[in-house]
Amino acid sequence: MKILIISSEFPQFAGGAGVYAYYLSKGLCSLGNEVTIVTRDYEDNRQRDFDKELPDSIKVIRLKFIKLFFLLIWKKKILKIINKNHYDFVII
Repeated sequence: MKILIISSEFPQFAGGAGVYAYYLSKGLCSLGNEVTIVTRDYEDNRQRDFDKELPDSIKVIRLKFIKLFFLLIWKKKILKIINKNHYDFVII
């Protein structure tokens, strides 16, 4: 199955959302699923080093984080991603 996870952070830098997304994605991949995580892009390179260590079955899409209008902007971008890739499940 193709599964999309939307998380405000990935990996786990500050809170529980990143931890949850990380372990959920690893568990789903171990069951044979293809997982994509949509999350925000950070200013530094610490997430890119982390992304390189992920299994091939986990793909990360990073979107620019704009504080004021992020929900509206993300909504349009995420809908394009969903329509393009035809995911079986979307986890928010």
